[in-house]
Amino acid sequence: MENDSNRAEKKQRTRSPAYPAIDLEQAIEKASILWKRASRHPVQADVVVTFWGYDKGSSSGLSALSALKKFGLVEDFGKGEGRQVKLTDLGISLVFNPDVNSETYTSRLKQAALLPSIHEELWTKYGGNLPDDAVIEHYLVVDRRFNEQYVKSFIEDLRKTLSFAKLKACDILAEQEMTSGIQTSGSVQAVPTVVMAKQPSQQQAAPIPTNQYPQGVVELPIPLDDGRVARIPYPMSEDTFELLVETLKLWKKRLVKQVEVSAQAIPPSE
Repeated sequence: MENDSNRAEKKQRTRSPAYPAIDLEQAIEKASILWKRASRHPVQADVVVTFWGYDKGSSSGLSALSALKKFGLVEDFGKGEGRQVKLTDLGISLVFNPDVNSETYTSRLKQAALLPSIHEELWTKYGGNLPDDAVIEHYLVVDRRFNEQYVKSFIEDLRKTLSFAKLKACDILAEQEMTSGIQTSGSVQAVPTVVMAKQPSQQQAAPIPTNQYPQGVVELPIPLDDGRVARIPYPMSEDTFELLVETLKLWKKRLVKQVEVSAQAIPPSE
């Protein structure tokens, strides 16, 4: 049986917020290896880590796999020995013949870099301008109860990820724009922004030009079933459309939880 001192020691142990154990560049390198070995097919998790040179069941290998999941590069299903992993559409787009000089590729890199919730939190908190490491370290250890043993290596990996993704202070998260009600031309440069607005009158139903987009680009209002309207810039290329769809899928949990239906708004059943 555990004595009181052992239980007290366990209570005092600090559990850091979930964070990727490797930086984004390393994660994409591992995703590339997974693509070459398995393509789109699901593979057992303990086999995947052996592709990267780890032993089956290696804690370092599983931490690396967890990092790929946090960056949105892989998804998993099943538990225990039956757990399987496969690349996501985002992961495939970043490793299969990528045009690394294209805006689409850069946009997807930025998207992946900010998918880990702790990355998003810090990027939002500091407005895209990270302060000195000591300032971030103090916030993480004191306010977020981050384990001081790992905080320095986390900050180092965070900076590597943001640099690799070429993130700048002007890159704004879609969720920030949506909750603030500010309409802009894109959340991360080439990613189209879906801005929720009030239902327009019939006179406003036609596409609305805006000087926030390049010449020739207008907004297409798409009515939603709750009376609001989503405004999407068009025309767009096939690649941009696919990126929009992928972005919406990745943000589904955050987008959907913003909508709360009041009980009074539900008509009584007859």
